[in-house]
Amino acid sequence: PKEAVTRYTTLARTELKVPVGPYETSRYSLVECRPETGRCPQIRLHFRHLRHPIVGDSRYGDKRHNRAVASGTGTDTLMLHAGRLTVQLPGERGTLHAQAAVPAGWDALLDGWSWEGDLSGVPRTHGVTVT
Repeated sequence: PKEAVTRYTTLARTELKVPVGPYETSRYSLVECRPETGRCPQIRLHFRHLRHPIVGDSRYGDKRHNRAVASGTGTDTLMLHAGRLTVQLPGERGTLHAQAAVPAGWDALLDGWSWEGDLSGVPRTHGVTVT
């Protein structure tokens, strides 16, 4: 194993009256991750280790939650998205900032669930700038 570091911030949380496994409700969080190292599949493994697997992760996730979310939203893909990327360009060329909107399939989850928190950090548009 090699050292890997992922910083994360919780943006919003929700609790749904959807029983999964032995629990009467299901709790989910939207987080912003900032990997400081580039190991594959770093973020997925870190959240599995924390016992908070990423929804839709067929390899490291929780199949009961994956099925519950898919049946409730129609989205059965991995809920991990590189929404913002910042790269220092070589020399004095500046910094490249890229933003990609979350997939359209996430709308049912983002707009249809009652979130407590700030969803303004979730990218809903595309864009590229160099500064």
